[in-house]
Amino acid sequence: MWGMAPRHAFPGGLRIALGCLLWLGMPGWDLRAEEPVNRLLDDFDGREVDSTLWKVTGSPEIRESRLFKPSPSPSWSIYSREPFERRPGRALIGIFRGQVMRKGGPTIHFTPVSDPPDPELTGYGWHNDQAGPGNNESIPTGGGKPVREITDNADTFEITILRSRGAFHLLAGGRVSAEPEARLCFIRHTGTESPLFVGAKTRDGSQGSLDQLRVDDLGGAWAGDYGIAAVYDSFDRAEGAAPGTPEKGPGPWREVSGRWEIASRSLRSREPGVCLTETGSADGFWDCEVTAASEGVGVVFRAKDAENYWYFLQDATSLRLVKRVDGVESVVRQTAAQMASPGRRSISIRTEGSLIDVFVDDERVFAAVDDPALRSATRGGVIASAAGGTFDHFAFFHLIQALPTSVFKRLDFPNGQGPGIARDSFEGKEGEALASRIPEAGGKWETHSGGWTIRNGAAQATRAPAYAMMDVGRSDVEVSSTITLPPVPPPGDDWFASVLAGAEMKEDGNILHGVSARFLYQEGSNEIEVWEFRDGFSPIMNAVNIGGRLPPGSTHRLSLALFGHSAIACFDGVPVVALRLTRPATGTRAGIGVDAKGSAGTRWLDFSVKASARYRKAP
Repeated sequence: MWGMAPRHAFPGGLRIALGCLLWLGMPGWDLRAEEPVNRLLDDFDGREVDSTLWKVTGSPEIRESRLFKPSPSPSWSIYSREPFERRPGRALIGIFRGQVMRKGGPTIHFTPVSDPPDPELTGYGWHNDQAGPGNNESIPTGGGKPVREITDNADTFEITILRSRGAFHLLAGGRVSAEPEARLCFIRHTGTESPLFVGAKTRDGSQGSLDQLRVDDLGGAWAGDYGIAAVYDSFDRAEGAAPGTPEKGPGPWREVSGRWEIASRSLRSREPGVCLTETGSADGFWDCEVTAASEGVGVVFRAKDAENYWYFLQDATSLRLVKRVDGVESVVRQTAAQMASPGRRSISIRTEGSLIDVFVDDERVFAAVDDPALRSATRGGVIASAAGGTFDHFAFFHLIQALPTSVFKRLDFPNGQGPGIARDSFEGKEGEALASRIPEAGGKWETHSGGWTIRNGAAQATRAPAYAMMDVGRSDVEVSSTITLPPVPPPGDDWFASVLAGAEMKEDGNILHGVSARFLYQEGSNEIEVWEFRDGFSPIMNAVNIGGRLPPGSTHRLSLALFGHSAIACFDGVPVVALRLTRPATGTRAGIGVDAKGSAGTRWLDFSVKASARYRKAP
C-alpha cells in the first residue's frame, strides 16, 4: 500500500461576494495555503513507460512528454502496481492533451480493480469521449448519466478528489476555468471501496494523449467531506432545539412555513413546510441526505422568499421537480418511478446559469431550464409535505474551487494579461495601403506575398496568399483580431483567415518559423486550427470543429496566445484549441494573414497585441 500522510492545509478560497468572507475563517475550516504532499508522479518525460510504477498492457508510446496510443494498436492501459488507501483529500490529477480526436480518448480514474473491462463505468475519475466531429468532452466515470463537459480541444486538467464516500470531480484549465481555480462538475456521494488503484486506459480505436499522472494528498478543507462547502450543517445539536444556524454559512435557518426541530442529530419536520438558509450564490450544488418516506421530502433551491423558489420532492411513488413563482406552483418534471427501497437518499442539484440537473444517489433523474424570475435567487434548504421528514448533511458547494498553484505548474495557459504592445483599428483613407499607414500603437506594417489595403474600415488582402506583419519585439504575446468572413465560401471551401505570433518570415514572403491560429471552412466543416511552423513547414497542428458557430458572413474574434511551449487559441474569448510546441517560438513578428486557398474577401476589423502571461486569470 502507498503510505498515508499528515494533513496539510491548502488555499481553499472561493470566488464569492465580499459579504460572505466573514465566515470563511471559522475555526475548524482551515483554508491556509500549504503545498500538497505528492504520493505518485509521472511526467512521461522518459522514452518508455516506467514499469516500476505501472502495470502496462498494450503498447503505449511516449512522444514529446506525452503518453499516446500508437496506431494501429487497439488499446492500452497503465495502472499503479500498488493501490492507495481511500482518504478524503487524496487527489488523482491527469492532464488531457487536447488534439483532433476520433472515437474518444482515455479514461483517468481511481478504481478498485486494476485494468477493468469497462473503465468509464468503474471507479472515480474522468472518461474522454468524442463530442461531434473532432471535439472532446469529459465525463465523470461510474455511470449515472452525469453532465458531459465540453472541453473542445484545449489542454485540460482532469482532477478527482476522494471523499470518505464518493469523490469530487473537477476540471481546470483549457476552456473551463481560470487557474489556479478548478470547476466542480460533479459530486459522487456513493462508494466506499478501498484500496484503489490509479491509472488510465483507452478502448479500441480511441485516441487522445496524456501529459502527467499524479496522486497528491490535499489537506485543509479538502481533508473532510464537507470542508470546501460554502454552507454546511450536520444538525448535530441539542435534541428538540430549533433549527438554529448552520455550522458553516452566512446566515441562520428560517422556518418559512411549518415547524421544524432537531431530532436525533437530524433536522425533522413537525408538519408540512419549508426551511431555508442563505448560500451566497445562485450557481452551485445543493446537497442533502433525506430519509425516504411515504410522504414527500426534498430540497429547495434558488429561493427568493416564501412565494418564489424551486424544489425537488420525492416520495414512495414519484419524483417531482417544481417551480413556485408568485405563489403559483408548476410541475416542470415528474416521473412515477419508485425509489428502490426505503432508506436514506442523497439529493444533489446542480444549477449553472439557466441549467438545472437533479441527481438522486448519483443518478441524474431530471434536467431542466430555469425560470428567469428565479435565476439569481440564492437561498436554499429543505421541504417536507408532512410531519416526520428527516434531513441530514445539508450543504452548498460553489462551482469554482481554489487548488494549490503547484497542481498547475506542468502547463502554461497563456493569455494577454500584460501591457499592450500594438494596436490598429484600421480606420483610415479608403484604399490606403497597409504598408504605408502608421498603427495607433506598435511598429510599422510589413506586407508579404499579396498586398493589403484599407476598405470600409477594415484591412483586406488584394489577393491570396498574403501576410501583414509587424515587429512587436517579443514572441510571448497574445494576438487578437475581429474578423468578418466572406458571405459566401470561396471555391474549394477554404477561408484560412489567420492571426500569427512568434514569427520569422522568409525572403519569398512566406513563414519560416512561427505559430498561426486560423479559421477554416472545408467541405462544410467549420474549424479553428493552430499550426506550428518550423523551417517553412508545419510539423504539428491541433484543431476544433465549431460547427454552426462559424457560418459565412459572421463576425468573430480570434486570439492566439503564446508562452513557452504552449499555444492556445480563443474563439470569442473562449479557449478552444491548445497546442504544445516542439520548442518555444523565438520570432518577434505578429500579424494577420490569408493562406493560398483562402479568400481575399475576408475582413480584419481591428488588430491588437499584448504581452502574454503564463496563466489565464479570472476576470
